[in-house]
Amino acid sequence: DLGPIESNKLFYYFDYEQQREKDPISVINNGMQSLNEASFFPGAASLPQLPTPDSIFPVYNAGSQKPSAANGFQGNAIYQQQVANALNVIHTNLGQRARRRDDVSFFPKLDWQINDNNHLMLDYNYNRFSSPGGTITYNPVSFDSVMALPNNYVHDHSANLNWRAVFTPTFISQLHISYLRDDQIERPSGLINPAFPSVLLFSPQFFEMGNPGYSRGHSKEYEWEAGDSFTWVTGANTVQFGVDVNRTHVTDFNWGNFRGTYAFFNPIAFAQVGSQGGGFFTQSAGNPYFLFTYPYYAFYVQDKFQATSRLTLNLGLREDFQVFPQPTADTLYGSAIAHWTGQFPNHFSHWAPRFGFAYQPMHNTVIRGGIGMFYDILDGINYENSVVGNGLPSQQASTFQFLGGANAPTFPNTYSNVSSFAGSSSLSFIDPGFQPPYVLESSLEIQHQFSEGTSLKIGTMWTHAVHLISSTAYDYNLMPPTGTTSYYTCSSAAYNANTGVVNPADCGSTAIVTPNLDSGMLPEGRVNPNLGSLDALISPGLNQYNSAYAELQRRVSHGLTALISYTYAKNMDFNGVDFWNQFNLAQTHSPSLLDQRQRLSVAMVYQPEFHLGHTGRTMLNHWNLSTVMQFNSGRPYTGMLNGASGGDTLNDSAVNQSTNNTAAGIAGNAGSEGPSPTQGLNTFYGPSIDEVDLELARTFALSEGVHARFSAEAFNLFNHPNFFVSTGSGIVQTQYNPVGPTCGDGATVNQTCYLVPNTGAGAFQTLQSIDQLNPPRVFQFGLTLSF
Repeated sequence: DLGPIESNKLFYYFDYEQQREKDPISVINNGMQSLNEASFFPGAASLPQLPTPDSIFPVYNAGSQKPSAANGFQGNAIYQQQVANALNVIHTNLGQRARRRDDVSFFPKLDWQINDNNHLMLDYNYNRFSSPGGTITYNPVSFDSVMALPNNYVHDHSANLNWRAVFTPTFISQLHISYLRDDQIERPSGLINPAFPSVLLFSPQFFEMGNPGYSRGHSKEYEWEAGDSFTWVTGANTVQFGVDVNRTHVTDFNWGNFRGTYAFFNPIAFAQVGSQGGGFFTQSAGNPYFLFTYPYYAFYVQDKFQATSRLTLNLGLREDFQVFPQPTADTLYGSAIAHWTGQFPNHFSHWAPRFGFAYQPMHNTVIRGGIGMFYDILDGINYENSVVGNGLPSQQASTFQFLGGANAPTFPNTYSNVSSFAGSSSLSFIDPGFQPPYVLESSLEIQHQFSEGTSLKIGTMWTHAVHLISSTAYDYNLMPPTGTTSYYTCSSAAYNANTGVVNPADCGSTAIVTPNLDSGMLPEGRVNPNLGSLDALISPGLNQYNSAYAELQRRVSHGLTALISYTYAKNMDFNGVDFWNQFNLAQTHSPSLLDQRQRLSVAMVYQPEFHLGHTGRTMLNHWNLSTVMQFNSGRPYTGMLNGASGGDTLNDSAVNQSTNNTAAGIAGNAGSEGPSPTQGLNTFYGPSIDEVDLELARTFALSEGVHARFSAEAFNLFNHPNFFVSTGSGIVQTQYNPVGPTCGDGATVNQTCYLVPNTGAGAFQTLQSIDQLNPPRVFQFGLTLSF
């Protein structure tokens, strides 16, 4: 029996929010848009009149051979029907797709002051997000068709309990217990049969139709956390110490390529759908479920010491670590491979000291500073992606068949009997020498108050990150390059696309000589000739960030407050954070993809108050005008090479890796041919990102304790085109087209490549898309009722 509960000590809160938004997504692919009848009848003097399409896709037919020039590209009605169907499915899959972003949330909360020494809070958060067509969040896209854009759903539940107990006036406990369930659900678009396989068309540009591998999945994460933090005040010391324990369970369902994928090298092969080859078929099998549980433990202690009335010191020490399960070992290839694939290097010694101070030399001046060490945790998805591809058929198996062959299925059929599928000869694992990333961070700041309403901060921040995870895996089985590639930069007139002839006279005389990273010249077999790539998640990367900043805050006049801050920063990566040549990570000294040299922020709030008559006060008071303005430098990107005339990948050893350990940087660029040898990584910068937001609001008192607030907001008021330029998005990165008789031929040890500038429509540095975080001008109106 708890006895009577005083009404002013028990509170219940409830918040409900809902959003319904139409946000169409556009599929823009200039290469596919330019396809017409001439693309399927090359060199024809006259083009046939195509029939009306009679199928959503071309239909397999042994008689759909391409007509020849000898009969004027006429005379094969079957092929002409196939062309009509192919053009129809391509062009109808370009343009806008309906996409929604609907969200509903509610947040009940119980707040109970049990007695003077015990305070209990319990809250529960529920969120349900529904986004048909919304698996891809940015806009526009170029690689997926309208029918291939899947749906996205998120269901979240979280509950938290906090109990604050005062044992004595100098000893306090803060206990927290929480539970989280997160469901990430992907489903097919519904615009095509859910069982239909993926259909890829490589040329003139990569394009996917059907149901992509990521259109069916369900990731469930359950997380339990408990911790207790104690505060003890003794003399000039305020000591905090505690423990946190977290246990996370993940169940991933990823159907992947279990439906199968048909890939066609060019539009003509697509119109023939396999009767004459021109492509291949792949299909996966195995276990689409991957389950793992990993706990996390943390212990910490901190002492805030009031050394003098003007000097405060903070000393702290933290130890935290994760415990990942040991993965299933692949015992098919000997003890060394079994050891690599069957271990995770858990580390349990992560002692992280911190020191900080605050010194007040004068009553209106404060100097603050500190330095500390902070360990990062390993994202569970990196663990999963690194150990799931262990080569065992029970986990992942697949088949590969060239179209037109005796064992290839007939489009659009897939295999139902997968007993003969083989496990991959390419294995992925976490490097036995993998080290958890950590950061050393320090800062120094001086704050001076000139008057009651004016203060200025000047400071600097420095961070040094160690053991950063590389953007792609390191292939232990890849043979080192033995030859060289000599690159000559040329003018646009150096190459005749019709004859394929290069005129060296229009090129520079000095060569840039690099290792030969032609993908056809980089065979596997360094460790085991019977295996493909042995892809390890490695952590050799370094990062250094330096910044200087100033912030001025001033109450200009009664009701008007302004804040202006400026930051100049430099963010550099080293030693293989992103790399294209795994045999020389030292050459990857470059600006980080997050590097923004200059940032200027301005914020102002104006709340006028006029002492006029009743009518004047009613009309002019209770208004609120506020603005936030951001003016930022653009982010860097890398000039890339286009596909080589020989068809192989140039200047990028990472293309041979088949794992998806990580997905950023050079290896993350679809169709990456490696960076231009004339430039380093991230040497080009995109345009600035400028945004001005404005809000005008008015509050009305409806009755005692009841208020209504009307607001009108404009985001990106001046409609500045803020382009997203980073990680291979938003801009054409292809700087040169490499050509030459031996360039990328997959056979010549010492190759010569002539670099012709990528000019014309869609040339190098052409901007492509708008950043979703800085969209075109948006107006928003709101009404808030409080009582």
